[in-house]
Amino acid sequence: MFAFGGTAGDYSLSKATVTYAQVGFVTNHGGMHTGLSVNNALNLPTGTTTGVNIGIRHTF
Repeated sequence: MFAFGGTAGDYSLSKATVTYAQVGFVTNHGGMHTGLSVNNALNLPTGTTTGVNIGIRHTF
């Protein structure tokens, strides 16, 4: 059994600049080995995995 979830948001500072944030988590129980990434970089055998992504995007 496992539980997963996530959320994301962004905020415009100007017409060309945006800040963004994303959070995701997976809670593994028993024999589950579910991770957050495609290349298994964040895979753990059991327990909870949390990933956070924040940044600023500017277009020219």
